[in-house]
Amino acid sequence: MAQPAANIHQPTPSALPARPNPPDEPTIPHNGFASFEEGEKAFMYLLRKAGVDATWTWDQTMRAIITDPLYKALNSLAEKKATWQKVGFPYPSPLHSPML
Repeated sequence: MAQPAANIHQPTPSALPARPNPPDEPTIPHNGFASFEEGEKAFMYLLRKAGVDATWTWDQTMRAIITDPLYKALNSLAEKKATWQKVGFPYPSPLHSPML
């Protein structure tokens, strides 16, 4: 007598640990953020999501983030650059320090 075939559509348990859920990505409301602070927080999230670090220039940062919808979280380029500088980019690095 033949046994029924195993259901191939059932998920098999994974040997890998479950990945933690990343924080929810902010979305830009239809009429924009209610406050500058909310837009700034979303823009900072974008910088982290893009992997921007202390070695990146402003130009590198712009090329990496300009196509993301969160790029529009802040209204002007000046606000974007001020926020980028506020979070500490670029940090002082030995490559940019004056020679002693």
